Amino acid sequence: WYSIYAEIDEGLKRCLDKGKIFPGLKLRIFGGELVGGSGNTTPLENTSTKLRLCVNSTRRAAWHAKLGFQRETAFRVTLSSLKPQGGIAPMVRVR
Repeated sequence: WYSIYAEIDEGLKRCLDKGKIFPGLKLRIFGGELVGGSGNTTPLENTSTKLRLCVNSTRRAAWHAKLGFQRETAFRVTLSSLKPQGGIAPMVRVR
């Protein structure tokens, strides 16, 4: 596994400031976008590429969750958890 810097939105910055997310925590991410970087390079050579994350499509993962791509990429979020400027939502649960 390689590490990558993240570019986070205001909602995730607030979660970071409140200690709800922190370095080393496993996250479930839907629709993460690679930004920056130039062409095809190896992860060790490329330090300018970042992973853009939005609060609506990022959640804490269970401690035992496996890392890597998942069979089911979209996960459910409640309508009340969505933020107006928080980016895309993976799958909205409406009751």
